[in-house]
Amino acid sequence: MNEKPCEAERFPILLALIRPCARFWLRLVHRARIEMRTAEGVAVPVDGPLIVVANHVSGIDPVLVQAWLGRPIRWMMERAVMLSAAAWLWRAIRVIPVEASGTTALREAMRTLSAGGVVGIFPEGQIARPPGKVQVFRRGLAALARRTDSKVAVFVIDGIPACGNPFVSLVRPSRARLRLVAIVEPAATAEAEESWTQSLRQSMARALDVPADTLPRA
Repeated sequence: MNEKPCEAERFPILLALIRPCARFWLRLVHRARIEMRTAEGVAVPVDGPLIVVANHVSGIDPVLVQAWLGRPIRWMMERAVMLSAAAWLWRAIRVIPVEASGTTALREAMRTLSAGGVVGIFPEGQIARPPGKVQVFRRGLAALARRTDSKVAVFVIDGIPACGNPFVSLVRPSRARLRLVAIVEPAATAEAEESWTQSLRQSMARALDVPADTLPRA
């Protein structure tokens, strides 16, 4: 007899309803091309704690990833960019708001992963400005993966034109492409976290054939 999925693995009702519509929209308007296996044929794990990461190029990015990933993602999102008018939406799809300190969000992300769920992170922390490179990652990804023993699914997104307003990108035609680059095991030790992060960032840059920013974030 099949076991019922744990709470972390259940799609919120709204998300379950809009995923088919999102796929249709992404195919129609964005001509989305999707590669959900790595070049070696590896697919996203179907269970167990997982962190999904991708470069950040537009407001459509989380929609693109969730539309084709068969597990519900709890995206971490800066509180400052969460429109208050859409508070009902953030609650419905179980976004994890990130405050200035990030402590509360980190605890919630750890709870989700400990329950076997999926957390989504754009490690650059913001849409790339200027576009055409992979920015320095914000701190915390490597430690979160190691402490929760979570695998990391590394995606890259391209084919979406730069747009000043992230919400306009939802309706602006493009040739969006989503590719799974690698499934990465967490760093073995705290001392290895920095090199682990750099290796992950470089893998994104190579897949996109763009430079990886080497300047520290101000």
